[in-house]
Amino acid sequence: MDKVQIALQNKFKKNNKLAITTLRKANQFDCLAVLIGTSHTSNIGIQKGFQQWYLGCELMDCILIMSTKMLCIIADEVMFQKLKHLSDIKMKTFTIFFLIKNIKKNNHQQFQFALERLRKEYPGNNYRLALNLSDGQKSPLITEFNQFIDQNHLIKVDCTSFLKELINNDNKDIFEYYNTCGKINSYYMKFMSQRIELAIKFNENTTNYSITQAVKREKSSDLNQMAIRRKFGLQGNYDILSSTVQSGGQYNVSASESTQSRLVGDVVIYSFCCQYMQSQSYCTRTLLFQPNQELEQIYRVILNVHAFALGLVKEDIQFKQIYRETQNIWETIFKDDPEMKMKFPTDIGYLIGSQMLIDNHNIETIQDRMAVVIRMFVDNILVQLPFYPERTNIAICLADTIFVVSGIEDCVITKAEKEFTFVSYQPTEEGERFFKSTFQKNENSDVLHQSEKITREQFEQAELNKIKNDQEKLKEIKQYELEVRLNDQQTRQEPKLLVKMDQLQAFQKEDQFDQYPKGEIAVDQDKSAILIPIIGTHYPFHALTIQNVSVKELPNGAGEITIRFWTNEFHIDTREFPSMDQDQMFLKEITLRNQEFIKLQDIENEINVCRDDARRKQIEKQLEVDKFDFVIEKLTVLPKNTPCLSKVYMRPTQSQKTRSPEGFVECHENGFRYKSARGEVIDFTFTSIKHCFFVSPEDEVIACIHFIFKMPIKCGKIMFSQIQFYRDIEGASEQEAARRKVRLFDIDHVFDKKVQDRRLEELKNFESFIQQSEQYYKRFNIKFERLEKQYSFEGNYAKERVVFQPTQSCLVNIVDQPFFTLTLENVDIMCCERVQEETISFDLVAVLKDLEAQVIRIEAIDREDLKKIQQWLNKKKILFFQTTSGLMWRNMQFSIQKDFPLFVYDGGWATMMKDHMEHAPIQQFNDEPLFEPDSSNGPTSVSEFEFEQDKKNNKYLHLQKDDESDFSDLVDSEDIMSELDIQERRKRKKVKYNFID
Repeated sequence: MDKVQIALQNKFKKNNKLAITTLRKANQFDCLAVLIGTSHTSNIGIQKGFQQWYLGCELMDCILIMSTKMLCIIADEVMFQKLKHLSDIKMKTFTIFFLIKNIKKNNHQQFQFALERLRKEYPGNNYRLALNLSDGQKSPLITEFNQFIDQNHLIKVDCTSFLKELINNDNKDIFEYYNTCGKINSYYMKFMSQRIELAIKFNENTTNYSITQAVKREKSSDLNQMAIRRKFGLQGNYDILSSTVQSGGQYNVSASESTQSRLVGDVVIYSFCCQYMQSQSYCTRTLLFQPNQELEQIYRVILNVHAFALGLVKEDIQFKQIYRETQNIWETIFKDDPEMKMKFPTDIGYLIGSQMLIDNHNIETIQDRMAVVIRMFVDNILVQLPFYPERTNIAICLADTIFVVSGIEDCVITKAEKEFTFVSYQPTEEGERFFKSTFQKNENSDVLHQSEKITREQFEQAELNKIKNDQEKLKEIKQYELEVRLNDQQTRQEPKLLVKMDQLQAFQKEDQFDQYPKGEIAVDQDKSAILIPIIGTHYPFHALTIQNVSVKELPNGAGEITIRFWTNEFHIDTREFPSMDQDQMFLKEITLRNQEFIKLQDIENEINVCRDDARRKQIEKQLEVDKFDFVIEKLTVLPKNTPCLSKVYMRPTQSQKTRSPEGFVECHENGFRYKSARGEVIDFTFTSIKHCFFVSPEDEVIACIHFIFKMPIKCGKIMFSQIQFYRDIEGASEQEAARRKVRLFDIDHVFDKKVQDRRLEELKNFESFIQQSEQYYKRFNIKFERLEKQYSFEGNYAKERVVFQPTQSCLVNIVDQPFFTLTLENVDIMCCERVQEETISFDLVAVLKDLEAQVIRIEAIDREDLKKIQQWLNKKKILFFQTTSGLMWRNMQFSIQKDFPLFVYDGGWATMMKDHMEHAPIQQFNDEPLFEPDSSNGPTSVSEFEFEQDKKNNKYLHLQKDDESDFSDLVDSEDIMSELDIQERRKRKKVKYNFID
């Protein structure tokens, strides 16, 4: 039995209990009999609401006889198929009987069986039967049942008020079903509008029918099904009843399917109808491309009249009254336009589940629990469309579903966008002139095809111009930031790294490092020391004395490692060297060889980690910050009812070769606690968390929560800067193959149902843990970030092929090990290197604001991802450049560090990168669809508003590099540079930023 059947069974048990309780309290009758006729028009009113509420479906030509101990259903086999979920229900004191009716009008035996069951429950003969007499239900079965009642002298009582009171106790649940159905409808309406818009703008050879086929593929995708279930909290499946697209002057209000004609970008009418838990919703919208003032005015009138009609729908109002009042508003608006006045439709909607129209003749009254569609379809509107030489007939249609519920005012369940500006695209004047000149030369050509082609070119050019304009503005903002940083350094003297080389000390005695094996390079992380064997003896070097480390592979698997040291040749502000005697000298570099190249790579990584850790310790020492600030805070453990995530594994582990034991994560008042099956406990507080991420099983083959810490925490004997708690969704043997399919967005790949159910189950478990924990971590401004799959790309990092996935504030790889995390707020600029037409890949370099840190390089990125990366960088407001060759970034960083004021006053990054960008413009767009421009704010250190205000007030000098400039206008700026410094920089002004690798 599937989940839908189980949900319907649980709903019946709940409502049956309420019905029995209400029936026992009623003293006017002994049992309830609901008569259901044969026609759709009779299947309305309060008895229809009772069917949906009690049985979960709508029946036809049947009789329901209910008492406090039994339910008899007399119907044919077709109706029993709808009630299949009731056949397996087992209740102690309540029995359900299915009695198949006789088509030849001989159902006396079925009626007698129900009467005998009533006599066992209520001894006697004069039974009072509650019937829905006011509905006027008609069918041969109902006629035969009325004759049986008269023959047995049973008393008839009207049950309309009883049914209404009964189902009104559960108004909220049935309204939620319709409301959820409306949300599903709005989701697919948005999907259709985006597909139509992209097809028109990119001149795709698309038909109306292909759009509806795309909707069916979207519904059939298992991944999309899971996403929709999670998004709307569905209890069962939903069905698409109809989906239509109409364009090109061919419009029909009663169209049930799309035609095979080509999708035309003038006026497009599209509709969608779906069903969920026996509730239906219908919605229609009209897309106007490049609307002129005349068309805009007509659309807004129809939009307002449609909204007026929706406001009239309420309980106890006749259909013809809604029609007449709406018609009066229409005629009042177009009193001076007889032609438009006569275009008011003959009906403005219908009742869902029947053929009753909302017109001038229908006297039916709207009752509680009715679903009504208000539809405004205005045809044969003669307007002048763009790119059409003559006035053209079009149609505009708007439709929404409204579910009438007593006590609820806003009952419109379809919320799809109505404003035409959502999809309109206005061409530039230059594009219009270009079209007119083209049309005059080729009068017999396809006018519409030309207009779409121009629209596409204009859209691509607009997208390209947007990125260029944004980057030009970011250059000014970045220059402003550099000036602010320079001003802060010279006025406030912010603390920075300062190393006195003669005060560095790793060990006090030689016997403190005797335990390390002779002849091998050793790294002591605690002492920040690197032990280098020289002539068989270990010599300790402090990590801050090392400038960089490099390894080189030699033939036969051997390799060599070169360690370079800081010397007094480097005149930089971060190192202070002692005065040296004539008989003393600095060690500049040392090179060692080993037969195992892989071993030297591990040593290189250990030395770099030790250097970064030593640098951090030195800065903390200068700032008088205790490195255990985030660890000293103790975890406040809650006594009970703590949010818990069980059966998870931890990465990384103390032993990289073995998997961690199974454990669980708990959220407490001020932090998280992880406890493994071995009894290992890891506590970390909210204040120690820098970033946290949630990887959904919909996107990857694992579900996990990932934490990055401000300071490393101790796990056993090892310090970790990030920890992950995860669950595997699929087996280890299938993990890689399934991951490739997911990353390639293979929507045709069908997962096994067990795997799909497990994905959904894990998704609920992790999201439930995050939501329950939110009440504790919310006050610490912690938010679980999700992966942005649309901007993901592959590249080489640390000689591994890695999939990089952006989040709101980072660029990460947290699915595979080793983990990679780049915080965007620490990035100064990005650069796309080696971008040439003949190459198929390029490199992405991230230059950090900390010039001491090495640049982060991602290599061998597919050329097709260049456009995607540029759009992502522009969205996050990160300044990026593009070059045709690689750059020597370390030399550039040394030059900037050596004279940071000169770098700022020469124009900053814009001037330095100018020579390398002349031969590599921003990537031109190809024919693939683009992502929509996003105006969301990315992480920037200085706000644009603050930048504009300071620029108006001339708070900082904005200087451009000029070969003829002699810095004479800086003489009056004593707070920034002295005249002596200016003269000194004049001598060094001939420095060229030429760092080509």
